[in-house]
Amino acid sequence: MALIEFKNATKQYFTGLHVINALDGASFEINEGEFVVVLGPSGAGKSTMLNLLGVSILVSFLFRRKINKLNMVEALKGVE
Repeated sequence: MALIEFKNATKQYFTGLHVINALDGASFEINEGEFVVVLGPSGAGKSTMLNLLGVSILVSFLFRRKINKLNMVEALKGVE
């Protein structure tokens, strides 16, 4: 069983008429005891992925529940 699962994550930024797909279906698993390195070219979505992962871990820790696309927005309501 994976310690961390990141499944089909997407993140879009809207700038005027343009849509930037920072992440488009990113998926991976990290098992307990694994050492992980994130690498890729500039603009590949590394920082975006780490930011989403960090928020997911924090929210799941604070609210003691598994976070997914459906309940992430609900869990973050009222969190400043």
